[in-house]
Amino acid sequence: MDQMRKGTYVIEYQVYVNRTGEYQAGIATVQSAYAPEFGGHTGGYRVMVE
Repeated sequence: MDQMRKGTYVIEYQVYVNRTGEYQAGIATVQSAYAPEFGGHTGGYRVMVE
């Protein structure tokens, strides 16, 4: 991403699970290389596959 204008963005990707169980999704963090005070992060969550 060379440049991003002000706003809200959704970055997503597909994940395939082939075993039952409980999975933990980690946090995602983004931060500006030139202005580190600008950034954001998500919370982690659990996924239960039956």
